[in-house]
Amino acid sequence: MHQGQSETRVERAVFWGLLSLYGAQIWSLPFVPTQDGPAHLATAEALRFIGDSSHPWLADVLEVSSLPTPMWGMSLVLSGLVHVLSAALTEKILVTGYLLTFGLAIRYALGVVSPKARFLSVLALPFAPNYLFHMGFYSYCFSVVLLLAMLGWWHRRRGEGVSLGRLAGWGVLLWIAHPVTAVAGGMSLGLMALWNGWASSLERGLPALRAGVRNASWVALAFSPAALLVLWIRSLQGGATLHWFPMSVRWRVLAFSDVVGSFRPEELWVGFGITALPLFLTAFTLRRRWVEGLNPRGDDAFLMASLFCGALFFVAPNSATTPEGWTAGGFVSHRLSLLVPLLLLLWLGGQVWGRWIRATVVVAGAVFALMLMALHQPTYRRASTGFVDIAGASSALPPGSTFLWVDLAPYGPPGERISGKVRLFEHAGDRLSWTAEAVNLEANQYRSGWQFPLVFRPEVLAVPLPSISRGGVSGFETVAEELIDHLVVWGLSSERGTATVPWLGSLESEWHRTWISPRGWTQVYSRRGTPPP
Repeated sequence: MHQGQSETRVERAVFWGLLSLYGAQIWSLPFVPTQDGPAHLATAEALRFIGDSSHPWLADVLEVSSLPTPMWGMSLVLSGLVHVLSAALTEKILVTGYLLTFGLAIRYALGVVSPKARFLSVLALPFAPNYLFHMGFYSYCFSVVLLLAMLGWWHRRRGEGVSLGRLAGWGVLLWIAHPVTAVAGGMSLGLMALWNGWASSLERGLPALRAGVRNASWVALAFSPAALLVLWIRSLQGGATLHWFPMSVRWRVLAFSDVVGSFRPEELWVGFGITALPLFLTAFTLRRRWVEGLNPRGDDAFLMASLFCGALFFVAPNSATTPEGWTAGGFVSHRLSLLVPLLLLLWLGGQVWGRWIRATVVVAGAVFALMLMALHQPTYRRASTGFVDIAGASSALPPGSTFLWVDLAPYGPPGERISGKVRLFEHAGDRLSWTAEAVNLEANQYRSGWQFPLVFRPEVLAVPLPSISRGGVSGFETVAEELIDHLVVWGLSSERGTATVPWLGSLESEWHRTWISPRGWTQVYSRRGTPPP
């Protein structure tokens, strides 16, 4: 292979082979192991049946929100899919679609930068099944796909012949997908337009600079609706309190590519390798460019965008909480940290690489991807065991009934901590709401107010629901008797729940156990007098 050779069949085969393994790993599981995924599917199922006369109980407790928040986009897509597919199959197709489109988008963008750059897509693949993916942030994951496609589309034209309408369309699409990506993508694109104009002006003079300023102005105008919508959302948050990571944590998040680590500490060492290799290639390139004179080029706009997102990562808050204690936007730091290496890879794609470096990058990318798959597999397997254990409780929940999900083991089955970061079982009760056609009164999306398409009706929220903590449940004496039909308790370590969790014993006067899973991890308690399923 000579210097600057286009992608070889071996490099292409490695990429598609890894992507196929990602898909096979997902399809080998009974459920997709994510934290918020079940909640999104529950909302989609409820949206499907909210006006259906065969599911009148949904209208009794839920109502459709009139606010055009970004969560509508993914909810409508999922709701359309569950019309023709089961919820579990819908989630697998959605996740497979994300992994595939992520790979296609990064290859497209790299191919626009240079047809010789597609080999770097192998190094980008480990970023696909990342921490945000395992958190179940599907909207954000697809927003990254849209951002990569937009950057490739823009770079192909370098601002020439780009209409304001198309730019505004990209802005709206990114807004529908996720506000953080819309803001970071719009600002990065404006910076790239200015850089392209300035770099071109060194050869073509003032007209090129004016063209760059004009293109940046068009970007600002096109993305202004998205920016205004972001400000509008901020106003809805009222007196939300902003939270920042400590500076030492922010450095660690970037240095170890913390965004690729989801479950186990060992994953962060793979993340360190994923960070170190692009940084080495960057240092090598800058040294070579320095020797050659370090003349600015249009392709360097991607480097400027990567540095800009890195700077934004250090100054932006990580999350916000409302005075009521609800999250009004979170994981901003991790969302931004994912954009930094992807933009850097697009810049590296504009450089010329010899065959040994290309081979090293492809081998290293494949090793990183396989290592992460191997590290994820035990967690996937144990999580699936827990999900199957929980799913059995659907037989004890009559359609149309209500239940309260009590999560005593968010990080793994009783006695195990299979995940260090992702609370895989926090919203696992939402799986029951779409397998048993019951309403989970602990559903976070319905209780969070303005952020999601469906919310609890005001009269339901007016009833003080029980407070749930890892140590127990309190407040049942204040709950209207007709509101909660069942308790689904996850995380018990023996068949004698009252001995393991003493507070269950205090409920025996009004509640009795009606179902227990074969492992004893999941138990259903029904209010005395509740009709059996």
